[in-house]
Amino acid sequence: MLLFLLSFASLIAAIIFDWSPEALNVIVFSPFDDGFLKGMVSGPYEKNNILDEILTVIAITTGMLWCFSKEKIEDELIGLIRKDALIWAMYVNYGLFIIVTLFIYGFSFFNVLMINVFTPILVFIIRFEWKKYQLKTASHEE
Repeated sequence: MLLFLLSFASLIAAIIFDWSPEALNVIVFSPFDDGFLKGMVSGPYEKNNILDEILTVIAITTGMLWCFSKEKIEDELIGLIRKDALIWAMYVNYGLFIIVTLFIYGFSFFNVLMINVFTPILVFIIRFEWKKYQLKTASHEE
């Protein structure tokens, strides 16, 4: 949980503040050149700062682990809450994606696509944790 939050916050901060340490400028294998950067890529290798790739992989992996880790008490109700949170995550993700598709264009759209990768994870976690909290407080009140 903490690793997801740290990696996701670091990724957002690195994107917003355009921060990338020089030590992470390395030669990477890049076999796919779509011609977008024509003349800039010579061969299957290029120099790239891999901070965003590292943080993205960590955030996605730890986010998925957080989303789908078994609870201490994993019963039918928790399964139902988990399913409900997943459905909500998909509704919100694709609802936002439709809105963004209609109103954001050009290279900004590419940035939104990168952020859109995390929308289902974030919405799922928020909805699932909120419903668990509501269930816990309701059971304490009775």
